[in-house]
Amino acid sequence: MRCDGGADLAGPHVVYLIFFPALSLYKVGITHSQDSRRISDHLRNGAEVISMVAVKDRLAAFRVERAVLVTTAAFRPTDSVKPHFAYGGWTETWTSDAPAVDLHSVAAAVLRN
Repeated sequence: MRCDGGADLAGPHVVYLIFFPALSLYKVGITHSQDSRRISDHLRNGAEVISMVAVKDRLAAFRVERAVLVTTAAFRPTDSVKPHFAYGGWTETWTSDAPAVDLHSVAAAVLRN
C-alpha cells in the first residue's frame, strides 16, 4: 500500500474520510499531512471532507484504514468506478448505503490496543 508522501514512516500521518456526492461513494485514505496534494486532488474532483484523524505514524494510519475497510467490505462498488480514481484509490471506497462510519471512534478503538 502507498499513501501520499509518507517518506517519514515514523512521523505523524492523517487518516481521512471523504464523500463523492456525484458517485455516491465514501473513501478512506491516508496521507502524511492534513494539507496534502492527495486530499486537494480529491476535493478538485468533487469530494467533500467528512473527517480527518491525526495518528502517530504510518502503521497506525494503516491500522485505522484497514478497520474501516473491514467494516465496509460488504458495500464495495463495482469496478465501474475505477476510472474516476486516478491514483487507484477506488479500492478504498464503499457505497453510500452502508452504515455511517465514525472515523474518530474507529481510530480510538483500534489504537487503544
